Amino acid sequence: MLRVIRKIFDFGDWARSHPTEPPPGDMLDAQFFEIIDQIDRWEERVAQSIRHDGKIAAEAVLATSLEPGLIDKLAAESAGKVREAVDRANSTAILADNARLAAENALTEAKSALQSSALTNRLVEDTKDAVLTSASAAIHRADAAATRAEQFSDNLGNMAQDGLAANENAKVWADVSYHWAEYIGPGYDSMDQTIPAYIADWLGITGDHWSSRWWANYAARAAQAKTLVRGSSARYLYFASADQTVFTGLDHYNQALTVDWDTNAAEVYVNGSLLTPDFDYKTVNDNQLELLVPVPADTVVEVIVTKPFTTGLQALIETRKKLDTSTWVINGVSTSFPLIDKANGTAIAIATADVHDIVVDVNGVTQNPGVDFTVAVDRIQFAVAPEIDARIWGTAYDDPPDTKSGGGWVELTQAQYDALNPKDPNTLYVVVG
Repeated sequence: MLRVIRKIFDFGDWARSHPTEPPPGDMLDAQFFEIIDQIDRWEERVAQSIRHDGKIAAEAVLATSLEPGLIDKLAAESAGKVREAVDRANSTAILADNARLAAENALTEAKSALQSSALTNRLVEDTKDAVLTSASAAIHRADAAATRAEQFSDNLGNMAQDGLAANENAKVWADVSYHWAEYIGPGYDSMDQTIPAYIADWLGITGDHWSSRWWANYAARAAQAKTLVRGSSARYLYFASADQTVFTGLDHYNQALTVDWDTNAAEVYVNGSLLTPDFDYKTVNDNQLELLVPVPADTVVEVIVTKPFTTGLQALIETRKKLDTSTWVINGVSTSFPLIDKANGTAIAIATADVHDIVVDVNGVTQNPGVDFTVAVDRIQFAVAPEIDARIWGTAYDDPPDTKSGGGWVELTQAQYDALNPKDPNTLYVVVG
């Protein structure tokens, strides 16, 4: 804060007491020094805010120095203060009259002192005018800075609009990316599942394109074209309605879902992703699939069922047994668990050397036999304890006999296999193509 010029010596009092003598020189020097010193302080403060070319100094006034809504805030605060000031002004008016009389007396004394300090007064007046001029210029420059601040605020508004546009653009790209990765159209077994045209238009490409999910499904079906026939198999396809969980009866191809969860080898896929039995869907009611989580409309649900042979050929093929993991205590510490047949609750005996006859999945990750787990008689031993509440399912396979009575095996095309009638119950048929 700038300090006012203080009075060093009472020249009026000196003039009254020494009417014939000039003012003391040392006191004049002291008073002039005080005036000059304070003027230097003012100029130093002004120099910090105003450059030599008359412009406001760098960082003297910043955009952040101007509080948004400052004028409205000052007006609101000033309204109450004005009312208080009016009341004080009425009280002060009375005091002002008294002060006026005192001022008149002081004026008389001042006139006498003014004669002896004319030079001082001229210097003060010149300095005052210079300071006022500089202050006025600073105010104008502050007004200009305020105008630039308003323009800066407008620019911020434009930047916000640009941000909203960028956000919408990001949403479009997210939609494009999703379709490019996951789009599955209504024609499940045909080539009419191409990615929608507007997706290709957005990417600036032409021609037919299919999603990564479609190609994965296509590759999976292609890989299944060469299959060892272990029994009769069927594929059921459903397109879900909104929030549907139960699938039964006729599918997309008017086939009635037929599945025995205990004796049939079944796989369930949702939009091409293999689900985990008992964790993603129930295996309680035969001829019915019940998902544990509702799916959106048009979700592709596929059930692939393989039923065992009912003839003597079944003896030539591995027997599949689902592991009952419902009794396992998954506590993050235990590593050894019993091998129990889910169909009848009996123990499954697997020789240590036949560890590959066990297929175990933990939280969607197939475990490596002999590395992630071993077997001993009727128990499985994990190398690392499964984490608490881990999702585990598994299957055990009994090997076929080492010797076969007659028959052997033969490789046929699908058409040849379908046309073969009767089929030898002691012959293992391999269907190719």
